[in-house]
Amino acid sequence: MVLLASCGSREGSDGGLLDGPPNVDHSSVADVQVVDGSVADAPRDGPSVPDMQVEGIATDGPMADLLPGSDTCAAAVPIALVGGAATIKGSTLGGSDEFSGQVTCDQSDKLDGPQLYFKLAMTAGKTYVLTLTPTFESRVYVFGDTCDVATINKHCSGHGLGGDISLTVPTHLTRSMAFRPATSGTHIIAVDGIDADSGTFTLLIEEKSTTNMTCAAAETVTLVGGKATVVDTTAGVADEFGLTVHCGFPNLAYIGSQLYYRIDLVAGKEYLFRLTSPHQSVLYISGDSCTPQQINTACGSKGATGDYIFVPPGTSNTILFKPPATGTYRFAVDASQVGQYGHFTLEIEDYVIPANASCTGALPVALLPKKTVIVADTCHGTNEFGLGINCGVPGFLSQLLGSQLYYKVALTAGKTYTFYFTPHYTDARLYLFSGTCAMDPINADCGSNGKTGGITPSVSQDQLTWLKFTPQASSTYVFAVDNTMVFGECGSFRVDIQ
Repeated sequence: MVLLASCGSREGSDGGLLDGPPNVDHSSVADVQVVDGSVADAPRDGPSVPDMQVEGIATDGPMADLLPGSDTCAAAVPIALVGGAATIKGSTLGGSDEFSGQVTCDQSDKLDGPQLYFKLAMTAGKTYVLTLTPTFESRVYVFGDTCDVATINKHCSGHGLGGDISLTVPTHLTRSMAFRPATSGTHIIAVDGIDADSGTFTLLIEEKSTTNMTCAAAETVTLVGGKATVVDTTAGVADEFGLTVHCGFPNLAYIGSQLYYRIDLVAGKEYLFRLTSPHQSVLYISGDSCTPQQINTACGSKGATGDYIFVPPGTSNTILFKPPATGTYRFAVDASQVGQYGHFTLEIEDYVIPANASCTGALPVALLPKKTVIVADTCHGTNEFGLGINCGVPGFLSQLLGSQLYYKVALTAGKTYTFYFTPHYTDARLYLFSGTCAMDPINADCGSNGKTGGITPSVSQDQLTWLKFTPQASSTYVFAVDNTMVFGECGSFRVDIQ
């Protein structure tokens, strides 16, 4: 089963349901309930002062003192790894944009927020994984030991050759990138805000070795608690098999740079593989073999003994694989074009369908006085009603045909509730209805333009949209997160209810 992802564009308001600019509060407050299949405490912000704290930098004590963060490249703060890692807790609040928006790393996002700079002595051939968790929309990027704008842009747009830049990291989420320097020496790491945004952040830097550049040297991946995450980069890696690996499509041979992995899977279980990459990528799964013919037979078998997916640049794609036999399977992150390489994140987990993949199993959400936050992933859902849900708008483009998750919430008549929705996949929508779990009543409610329910517009990855609703009667309502356009499209999301 292949779940496809695609790129979309942001749309405007829908039926008058979007009223005024969004005013969602993404700050951490004590009165927050986070729902992700279970209830947990909300993440706390880091320091709210323009300083930073480094765990792992050489100091006299076990924990580094608070150090002033540097918002100038020339004064980048040196970082020393201890045990191969360092954790930086910092803040760009009160800082400045040193280069006045001239640093772009060849991206459409404006890197014009205040930034903090750090410098690290890196070793050629080692891989450095940078994991950023910010309270503001931001990116982390790496470049050589230079503070010239033109050279910074050349390096950080190099897709791993000389430097690199992460995908956008939304507020309170975590994303990682990997960088493997071609030469040993000092490299500068910057945490920067998008659209002049600023805030606090945590940056984890980890050093590791990468030797899995051939199929025979595949790196072993082990599921812990049913999950595993691989963060690496294919930059600087030679193509091993040339035109001979193609999963049954010789005209689309995988001639890019690749890394290989091996994992033990159990027959009868289903596993979810999600690949996120800023460049065009392909993931293919095969048996425990390293001959091109056997790789092609398996990965071209449409799930029988292996499978494959393509990932468009800057997106994620997900595949479900059910191994026919218990044993070792190999998989690779590759590309079908020369010059397509760089960092990627691959998540693997046991696929378990939650109860709220069905409308009748909607997960109860208790509203708290300030806000309630829901963070979850529709890739664990199913498409319960097939082509039947369209919120009263006929036509293929309006059909909600992705996998969805359901939540139920008690709303009071006359009060206005705002559902802020940020999907981390494209063409996603949130719709609200009165709680009757049947196709016709759902469509009548979510297509009622606010009378008995409503629906957000379809938005692209990491874009914010919202739905205001004032119930006419106090009752329990159900809302679902779904998507249009592509069968099986799915991903993680965040809903803030205020």
